[in-house]
Amino acid sequence: MVIKLKETYNILVDPRLLKVRQRDRYPEISAGAKKRAENSPTFINMDPSVHGHQRFIARLNSYCEGFNKHTVRRYLERLIKTKADQQSIIYNLLANNSSYLSLLFRKYLKYFDHLLDERIANPGDNIISSLAKEQLQQGNLER
Repeated sequence: MVIKLKETYNILVDPRLLKVRQRDRYPEISAGAKKRAENSPTFINMDPSVHGHQRFIARLNSYCEGFNKHTVRRYLERLIKTKADQQSIIYNLLANNSSYLSLLFRKYLKYFDHLLDERIANPGDNIISSLAKEQLQQGNLER
């Protein structure tokens, strides 16, 4: 998705897409194509003010992307300075409240505990079964 946004941005701000074409004898795809293009405006053939507005929107999106990166970096640096653990950094970035998250975390652990019991009883060809068989039973992992 990021690649598509960057490609779209580059297309929107490309000077070759302005209505005023400065190259001599701009090539026609077929006979009369220039005349048809003048009669049916497209993004490329918009009036300069409309085209400028579209370019402004593309630049605004690019600005917001930079602002978002700056905001996340600022919060990360502040949380790293407080020497918080990784989970609390993620929770704080997402603005979640810790009591709600601890409840979710307990449900998550309960679910995996139940899933692990099932995979030990009925092993299959999947990651949980492999970890239970190869790592948990050998003592490399704890529940």
